[in-house]
Parts: sequence; C-alpha cells; structure tokens
Amino acid sequence: MALQVLIAGATFHVARHGLQVFEPLHFIHWRVQGVALLFALLLLVLGRPLLPPREARWPLLRLGMLGGPCNQVLFFVGLARTTPTHAALIYALTPATILLWSWLAREDRPRLGEVMALLLAFSGVLILLAPGLSGAAQEGSLTGDLLVVGGMLCWAAYSRGMQRWTGTLGAVPATAWAWLQAAAATVCLWPWLGAGLAVGAPGASHWFSFGYVLVLTSFVAYMLYGYGLERLGPPRTAIFLNGQPVVAMVIGLAIGQRDVGLRALVATALVVGGVVLMQRQRGRSLPTAARAASATPGSSSLA
Repeated sequence: MALQVLIAGATFHVARHGLQVFEPLHFIHWRVQGVALLFALLLLVLGRPLLPPREARWPLLRLGMLGGPCNQVLFFVGLARTTPTHAALIYALTPATILLWSWLAREDRPRLGEVMALLLAFSGVLILLAPGLSGAAQEGSLTGDLLVVGGMLCWAAYSRGMQRWTGTLGAVPATAWAWLQAAAATVCLWPWLGAGLAVGAPGASHWFSFGYVLVLTSFVAYMLYGYGLERLGPPRTAIFLNGQPVVAMVIGLAIGQRDVGLRALVATALVVGGVVLMQRQRGRSLPTAARAASATPGSSSLA
C-alpha cells in the first residue's frame, strides 16, 4: 500500500501534465481499453478464464464501471479544470465517505469522536471549495473540484463493494474481471468520441504521462489497492490514502507548483488530521474481534 500511495500521489501531477495536450475523454477511453488488454494477458498467463463466475458478473461489472469509466471521467475532466493539490485532498476524503456511507446505511452507529473528526476532515475541503476564499486565478475552479468530488464518490463506492470480491475471488482476478467487463461495456462509445486523440502536439513527456497512467496508475496501483482490500480490509487500507495529498504536495513544492500556498497547507492539515483522528477513534470503538477481522483476508468490515 505504501507503493500504491507513491504511484497514486504522483498521478495527480503526471496526469495533469498529459491533459494539457490530450483530450480527456480520449485519454480515458484508451486508458480503459489498454488496461483491459493488460489484465486480459495477465489472466491468460495465470490460466484464468476471461469472464468471472456467473454470480459475480453483474456485481463486478457495476463495480468496474464505478471504479473505471465513471470514476475516471469525473476525475480526469475535473483534474483538467483544477489543480493536483485540490484533487489529491478531495480524494483523501475517501475513508471518511465510506464511514459516512456506513452510517447512512445503518451498518454502523455514529460516535461523537468520529463525528467531530469527520466534520474536521470535511471542513478542509470546504475551505478549498468556498468561492469567497479564492482570490488567485491559478487556484482550482469550483467546477473542476465538484467533478473530482463526484469521482471520489465513485471511488468510495468501488472500494466499499470490491472488498467482498477480492476476499472471495482474490485481488488480481477480481480487479481484472471488473476492468475487462467495464472496458467491454464502454467500447461501444468509441464512434461517439470523434477523431483526434490530442488537442495539441504531444511530446515525449506527454506520452510518458499517458504510459504512466496506463501501466502504473491503472494496472499496477489498482492491483495493489485490491490486494490491500483483500489482506487489510477497507479501514486499514484507507489509512494509507492519507499519504496521497502529502505526496502530491511534496511533488508540487519540488516542481514549483503555485497552488501550494497557505490555504492548501491549512486544508491539508484539516483533511489529513481529521481522517487520521477519525480512524483512531474508530479503532478504539471497534471490539477486539472486529479489529482482528479487519486484518484477516476476506473480512468485510465495511463492505
């Protein structure tokens, strides 16, 4: 999961660079189809069929659409209109969203410490989204931020649902089957995308960006995330997501990103601090048996 965080944290900047030239919908479409091809080859090497068991086909198709095309359209189109720092902070709310979802579904009972920590985490993103606090032209647009929020909600739903199938089918097969079915369902959109992959002349760095997102972000990082869900369960896996905005901010500072200012630092402290406190409160409130189950392969603590 530490490796997954490094890959994902760098993705916000690498993908943003590619989207300066590539048209977002084409970028997403060829990414989904390319990753599906890699997963198909992996399944053949492992001696697995290209289709999952019958009872898993519809759930994995639904989850594949949420974690693949739906998440990626909202994320990449939003990322093209906002900044990597904003996008990384919004995605850091994934564990808080999963917990809130469990409360709304009455699968868990809200506790005062968790509620206060959740409000702290969400207040950090509200600082980013509040128009009155934004005076710099280089900061992310509200439209881009809201699109990324939609992508984060899709990712939270994917994380919540995939834990069951990674536990029963295995992380690699479940992830591969979800992507393959999502790619097959979206290949029919090709005629409506129009012609032309790029809006400009892509250079070597832009093709590197596409290759990074295709191979590392989609193929490698998705398998690592599925492995984390299988071995650690959603709560412990989600803890690692707190590192993504930190990695994104460090990279932004290293390359001289102008959106890493006081406002972003305050928002990062609120989001990451709130999520860490929320998970600590949750760890204390869970019974010992439940905490042990969350570390057991195949457990379903939030799924």
